[in-house]
Parts: sequence; C-alpha cells; structure tokens
Amino acid sequence: MKITELKKHLKESTKEQLIKDIADLFKKNEFVKDYYLSKYEDGNSQSTLDKYKKIIEHEFFPIRGDGKARLSVAKKAITEFKKICNDKTLIAELMLFYVENGVNYTDCYGDINEKFYLSMESMYEQVLDLITDHNLVDIFNDRCRKIVDDTVDMGWGFHDQLGDIYCNYIDLDSDQFPIISNLTHFLDENGNIPKLPEPAMKLVTFLTKVISTASINIKEPIVDVDLKCCDRSEALSCGGHIEAWCNENMDIVWHCNTCDERGSVSHWQGTQWDNHIKTVH
Repeated sequence: MKITELKKHLKESTKEQLIKDIADLFKKNEFVKDYYLSKYEDGNSQSTLDKYKKIIEHEFFPIRGDGKARLSVAKKAITEFKKICNDKTLIAELMLFYVENGVNYTDCYGDINEKFYLSMESMYEQVLDLITDHNLVDIFNDRCRKIVDDTVDMGWGFHDQLGDIYCNYIDLDSDQFPIISNLTHFLDENGNIPKLPEPAMKLVTFLTKVISTASINIKEPIVDVDLKCCDRSEALSCGGHIEAWCNENMDIVWHCNTCDERGSVSHWQGTQWDNHIKTVH
C-alpha cells in the first residue's frame, strides 16, 4: 500500500477508530510508543534517549560477558532515535555516545579492524557536522576533544584521523592541540606499511617523508620538507610548506608555516625511514 492509499483510508475512518488504532499501536509497538512518549510527554525525551543509549552500551559493554560490538545494531539505535526525536542536542548526545563507547572498547580490548575505525571516524565527523551546524559546540566541545586525546596510543591512524576531523570543524589554536603520532601504529610486524584506509595511507606517507628529511639532518635546528600541509589529508586545502626538527625527546616535530598546524611523530628510530642511522659511521 502506498502512502496516498493509506491517507485515503485514514480519511474514511472515524475519529474514534483512529484513536483506537493509535492506542493499539502504542501498546503493541515499542517504536510507536517511544515516538508518542517523546512527542507528547514532557521530559520523556531524556528517558527515551537513555533507552537507546542502553542499546548501544549493551553492544560494547553488556552487564554480563564481553561485548559483541555489532556496529549495525548500535547504529540502528541512532537511526531509530532520529526518527522519533527532533531535538538536535539529544541526537548529538547519542551519536557522540556511540563514538565514546567505540573508543573505550578499543582501549579495553586492543586494536580492532579497519571497518570498526572507519565507522567511528564517520560517526565522529557526522556529529561534529551536526553540532557546528546547530551551534552546539560549547555543549560538546570538551567531549569531542577528549575522544581525540584518548586515542593517542591507538593504531590504524585512528587518532590522527579523529584529530584532523576535529580541527576541520572546530577552530582551535594548534599550539594547544598538536597532532601526536606514533609511527609503529601504522606499520606491520615487519616494519612495513600494510594496506591501510586511504586517509591513513595519505597521512603515513606524509609522516615518513617528514622523518626521512628530518632524520638525515638531525643536527639542524630546523629543515624544510618537500611537502605541503594539504598533503596529509584530502580534507585539507592549506598549501603552506612544512618544516621539521628533532626535539629533546627525539620526537620529530613538524609545523606548517602558513596555518600554524603542527604535530610530532615518535618511535621512528630504527625504521626504514630513519636516515640518521645511515649517516652515523
């Protein structure tokens, strides 16, 4: 039956019949119940949100046993909540809760897989798009920032991608938010770059170029790298040039001379891009 046919039948029904049908649906269908509770009952949007939060949390951290992390189930909860709630703040809350659980799950069980991280990155970008479009940054900024901070030691370029997404949506002094990378998170057990998602591959290519240039000039206070700022991500447009140096902790620091974006990369020593060891005799 098409919607036009349904409307025709509804118009032919009496008010009493329609009320009875809706009341029956309210009793029998949880989704319909949630819709009307959210629509008509003051304060019930929060309780409905809590219900969908529990669905997401159960996939990652159930009360008993280990989480199955079925992303399709968790994302379905977000999709259904969007259908019954128009409050953008509550929608952003649920989306961010999904990413926070994903980060905590990785922290608890170790690195997962490409599909998992792509899903988290996609949802993170969607929620940042939502909160910036609806002026909700002040409400969620600290949590968005914490998600990036909490992923520093995670692999697959997860931290770096989240950091780039955050900086693309929220104007931030880069001195306060350097992009911290650990080169080993991008490498396989043999020290080679495996097949990575395109964004992560672009970033690691950028980092290895920085390492190669800076390490061969390790004693120089600062060196120019044949890279532009936008070379590290398709999402960036800055054409500023990159300069690099090695700090007192033997981390290689890079900096854009135009937008002032900066970052550092550690655990590069002894890798195939370490030109310092090749020049020591």
